[in-house]
Amino acid sequence: MVYGMSPPPTVPRKPPISGVDLGVSIVGIILTVVFSVFAVFIGVFLLAFLDTCPPATCSIGGVIGTVGGTLLITAVLGVIGITFTIVALLRRARAWPLALGTFALCVLTCVIGVYLFGAAAGTGQGLLFG
Repeated sequence: MVYGMSPPPTVPRKPPISGVDLGVSIVGIILTVVFSVFAVFIGVFLLAFLDTCPPATCSIGGVIGTVGGTLLITAVLGVIGITFTIVALLRRARAWPLALGTFALCVLTCVIGVYLFGAAAGTGQGLLFG
């Protein structure tokens, strides 16, 4: 042992990650990705069968813009939310609210998109199924 030298500084260790937080976050990320893929699938079919749109009340440009805008906003929200969730997991911060919030925002965006699709397609009160 050499006298006069201080011991090397200790590096603080990260706290262990919570298993529940990790599990719920992964489920939220998977739900977001699966829902987004499903939304793209439905959006493509809505555009594929656009020929049934009544010409007097239907706005083709509005329908295409609504579907495209909804899918674009959903994708951007999903990527940002998943990125923040992964960063929170790496920092050992609580991440499950971010993951589930991202999923909820994607679902809300698509619900609003369906409403706007109904309005652009001229189905009456702006509802797709009403």
